[in-house]
Amino acid sequence: MKITDIQGFYVKPGYFFIKVSTDQGLCGWGESAILYTSQLQLDVLEEIKKALVGKSPLAIESLWNIMFECLGSRVSSLFITLLSGVDQALWDIKGKKENSPVYDFFGGSSKDKAKLISWIRAENSSKLAKKAKAAMDFGSSSVKISARDDSEYIDSYKKMDEVIERVALIREATDTYFGISVDFHGKIHRSIAKVMVRELDPYGLTFIEDPIPYDNLESLKKIAQYTSVPLATGEEIFSRWGFRKVLQNELIDIIQPSVVYTGGITEARKVVSMAEPYDVGIIMHCSLGPIAFCSSLHVGASGSNPIMQEENIFNPSADPLAKKYIKNIEDFVFQDGYINLIRRPGIGIEVDEDCVRENLLEIKN
Repeated sequence: MKITDIQGFYVKPGYFFIKVSTDQGLCGWGESAILYTSQLQLDVLEEIKKALVGKSPLAIESLWNIMFECLGSRVSSLFITLLSGVDQALWDIKGKKENSPVYDFFGGSSKDKAKLISWIRAENSSKLAKKAKAAMDFGSSSVKISARDDSEYIDSYKKMDEVIERVALIREATDTYFGISVDFHGKIHRSIAKVMVRELDPYGLTFIEDPIPYDNLESLKKIAQYTSVPLATGEEIFSRWGFRKVLQNELIDIIQPSVVYTGGITEARKVVSMAEPYDVGIIMHCSLGPIAFCSSLHVGASGSNPIMQEENIFNPSADPLAKKYIKNIEDFVFQDGYINLIRRPGIGIEVDEDCVRENLLEIKN
């Protein structure tokens, strides 16, 4: 079996799907993020295609290294996210070829379901609380909300009170034990992050994500002194080399590898294994589309330390178009805050290619 083509599809509401085709008719799907212009993404994907066409899609480790070396000194978020999408598609092909779900290639699943955390957003606190209640009714065991995306070095308590109000209203709308997590997106200065996490401590949060900028992760140990809530990071850490520093210096309680940013299924699986001897839990980060979600499930299913799976597809706050790309929607079974593992070969999703082509977005330079 040989790779014959690699195609990128920029589709509504902003997903970037990747299809890898072979000379035996099997194809696999993966997902990347749109980080720069869509035309630049396609141009770089063309470079990867030239490096892989004619090679066996089953030699995934070798192809991962070829792609990584192809990027050379240009390794960045753009290149890694495209590598990640192609890697997912290769595993999808391998699973279909062997008539096996991808997690079977990692020793089988360590669990038969994944606990869900839903990412929700709204224009104001009261609407956010309603969406949290809707997510709970849908079946999520937990929600993640955005806090502020900005701060001064010394900031107003008014901003802090706004964050606290969101959390308090969600707690009131749901119940005492419903999971709530807060994401600061790495945009809060350390001086204010210390105050923020301390003020949120009484609300029993599940975790706090990225309370300080990504280029200052060494300060996480200091932030941890001001809260009893677990701290999490990892969405924008690329490859096992990026996670090594975080783990070796014991900076974090939870890491959040993403199959879209970390290096695909291949690299995310290695990161999960790296974290286990450091007693660090895993929450698979997934703020994108249905293909990335399915790929994430296989990584989480094959480890003993994954805690939860983030989703942005099925809860009432998600874009309804996301589900339309899935032909086999009946295989996605939710119960008591969990999703059952999908037993289909490959990554478990049958992509509706007609829907993909009907929802293409304009390619921009």
